[in-house]
Amino acid sequence: MELIFGIIKLIWEFFWAIFTWFNPKRKNKRPISFAGKTCRIVTYGLNGSGKTTIIKSIISQERLGTELPTSNFELYEGDLTLDIGRKKRLKVIFADYKGEKPSQIVFSDPESMVAPGGEKLINALFFVVDVIPRLYRKGTSEIVQDDNTLVQWLVQDFIGRVDKRVAEHKLYITKWNIQLLFSNLLSRHFKSVRLLINKFDILEEASAQNLIELKHAELENFARGLFSDLEQEIREACMANGIKDFAVEVISAKKDVRIRGMFTSAIQTYIENFS
Repeated sequence: MELIFGIIKLIWEFFWAIFTWFNPKRKNKRPISFAGKTCRIVTYGLNGSGKTTIIKSIISQERLGTELPTSNFELYEGDLTLDIGRKKRLKVIFADYKGEKPSQIVFSDPESMVAPGGEKLINALFFVVDVIPRLYRKGTSEIVQDDNTLVQWLVQDFIGRVDKRVAEHKLYITKWNIQLLFSNLLSRHFKSVRLLINKFDILEEASAQNLIELKHAELENFARGLFSDLEQEIREACMANGIKDFAVEVISAKKDVRIRGMFTSAIQTYIENFS
């Protein structure tokens, strides 16, 4: 009789474990693990535009590792838990392109971005621009971090300084460079492209202090309008290369505004392939 009750107990525990696992109301579900799966992203833009800050905003909440840099890239990797319906765990590698001159765009891929047979493994490309450059304290290499100082400097010549920075980005991210990037990165794995317009918080602060004529509701359209021709060139390159997932995001890397949502959206296609 004891043996029979023991068998019944084991059967009950087995079916209860199955029910508990698939119960949609179960709390603290174990994240799905994409064992051996890695999402690889290239960031491209001028130094000082906020690329590294964006990367750290995405993966610093858990583990941020830095791989050995190459001559053209700074490599970062981390393990993330993404809450998309059900939590999913994923390894991510960012390759931050650090070439200072547009002519340096012809590069050899980092080893972690290429399969042993030479196939490109890159899943997404982030173009990063901003509305103002880094500001250094006079006579030093110290970067000004205080928002109020940045805002006061910007509004001394708002249109002139914004236009100058936008022009610098457009000299670095040209139509030719966009085409060259796509030809170098393109493969069956390449699914998503983003144009990230950074330092939105500085525009918000200037508007809040009534130092510029733009109201808060107008700021995002203003920022996108600055880069409308660049947006169109990237969109056309995506269409020409069969990339359906392209979007523009106005963000603040420093304040961590819209970063996680942008990232989740950008790798949604990748995640769906392994769900």
